[in-house]
Amino acid sequence: MEGTGQLFAPLLEEIAPTVRVQVVRYPVNFTGGYRQLTDLARQSLPLTGDYVLLGESFSGPIAIALALAAELSPRLKGLVLSCSFVSNPQPRLQMVSGLLRFLPMTLAAASPAIHYLLGRCATKALCTSLQAAIRSVAPQTLRARLRAIVSMNVEAELRRIAVPILYLQATDDMLVPKKSGAAIQRIRPGVSIVELEGPHFLLQANPKQAAFHINKFLADVR
Repeated sequence: MEGTGQLFAPLLEEIAPTVRVQVVRYPVNFTGGYRQLTDLARQSLPLTGDYVLLGESFSGPIAIALALAAELSPRLKGLVLSCSFVSNPQPRLQMVSGLLRFLPMTLAAASPAIHYLLGRCATKALCTSLQAAIRSVAPQTLRARLRAIVSMNVEAELRRIAVPILYLQATDDMLVPKKSGAAIQRIRPGVSIVELEGPHFLLQANPKQAAFHINKFLADVR
């Protein structure tokens, strides 16, 4: 949700060297919703060559929207979703949506919250990286993205996507429950779900295994 792109470094080191990766970075002071962020991300799509989209967590719906828009292009070969969702994964957010603008986002980067989210994968280096990334984003931006999750629903868009889809699911995800992955597979029965050991920040905590399955997926759809 922080969208800085800083946290992809561990994964990028494990991606096959023949793959050119373009990381989409969201402005740290931008309070636009999913539609505006999708328009921003669209500007990073490659103009030539085949490609695969990867959407992590908050950005899964954006990757789905981009995949649908690119369906008529034979260059789009697949879609990877990591610990993501097609509708609000936490119904409790709907109940307190009116209070989100008052939520002190500094708590998200506090040590107790970071250790809770990372669980047994809470190494000093990973905690430091995550705290730095969250603190670099304006609080009003984080609140706006939380509010965007509440009303977001891309089930219809996902249903219309025909390219292969890989879903990476974390065993110890404290933010996105397994039912979110099951919902995606229910909509698209052909979705391949791979469960890997790790927290919600799977691509950062278990980059080797995540990259192994991403690299395999890339080879399969190439």
